[in-house]
Amino acid sequence: MCEDWLDPYAKWMREQNIPRFSRESVEEPPPGWTGLIEKPRAGHGEKDGQMYILWGAEMSPAFDHYELWRDGKFLANVTNEVHNGLPYRVARYEDLGLPTHSRHEYRIRKVWKDGRKDPLGEPFYGLTRCEH
Repeated sequence: MCEDWLDPYAKWMREQNIPRFSRESVEEPPPGWTGLIEKPRAGHGEKDGQMYILWGAEMSPAFDHYELWRDGKFLANVTNEVHNGLPYRVARYEDLGLPTHSRHEYRIRKVWKDGRKDPLGEPFYGLTRCEH
């Protein structure tokens, strides 16, 4: 269970006393599970001008990608990551080349395979590292 600290679904399953299945099995999340980390997060990286953005991944087969916005402008399309055939439950993006000690607003929106776009999510903020 060493990877569970990044997997809010596993935490939710433990809290609900739902038995774990093997990692090879594919099951639908039970009713009541939102699939989201509490809130998206932005945190500075190890290098100046680097920001890590993390949010709960959308697991629906109808989902296509995310639009990531920084300071009111479109930044990137981001897709869910898959490792060894298993989807990550956390989506991420590494924003590079930002000014040091600068504050940025981020927003995320889901885009579905049929072309629908959800409204932009609530803003969240991050601050890059200070120069040393």
